[in-house]
Amino acid sequence: MQIMKSDRANSDYVKALKEKNYRLKVDECNDATLRFLKGIWKPERIEWNSKDDSDEIIDKLVQLAKIVTRLRGKINVVVKEEFGRQETFFSEAIIEEPDRCITALYSQ
Repeated sequence: MQIMKSDRANSDYVKALKEKNYRLKVDECNDATLRFLKGIWKPERIEWNSKDDSDEIIDKLVQLAKIVTRLRGKINVVVKEEFGRQETFFSEAIIEEPDRCITALYSQ
């Protein structure tokens, strides 16, 4: 899975910054998070029948979990300095299998 890099012009970034300031974006995020959490902690529960879940929706959830696990991947970086010269070494990315993330997303 590969995440494509967008080629945005500087004017696009300027426009985005002027449309909504950072504080407003944070406030909107906080409000959405609070509404979400209040919805989770409601006393009534929905009975989940996983047999009725569409394979297409579950496939989207699996795709999301694969993206999340790649974003959480870890790359170790070591910088060595010898004789006045600096070299940087990178490890291969350590990416967990998506099983746990899939289960966590599906169970929410």
